[in-house]
Amino acid sequence: MESHKLEPPQSRYMPDVGTHEHDQDVLCGLCESPMDVAFNRFGPRSSAAAMAASGKTGPEANKWKRHYDQYECPFINEDWHHQASMLYREAEATASAKLAGALIEEAIDLIHTKVATKKRGYEVTPT
Repeated sequence: MESHKLEPPQSRYMPDVGTHEHDQDVLCGLCESPMDVAFNRFGPRSSAAAMAASGKTGPEANKWKRHYDQYECPFINEDWHHQASMLYREAEATASAKLAGALIEEAIDLIHTKVATKKRGYEVTPT
């Protein structure tokens, strides 16, 4: 079976209906796990569209909604996945190549071990 891998750190993907064949795996851009899928959903695909449709009914609300397939990593709510995603984002934002390399290296370690070294917030897990 052919697969489609997303770019890091993308863990959620909502293409128009029919963009991918149903027998084609879509892999998480972060941990490369096959993503869970819900086909032919209808609604807003972004928080901005959801806010625009909020409080509206009928055609006025429906112009902000679309049919789409929703792919989501089964680990998206795990602390290690969130931490690895944040490290990738920090690596993209930094001007330092050395710091970016260290951040990516730590993210890769998290993905391999599937254990967070820091909980969401300020708690640090002892190593």
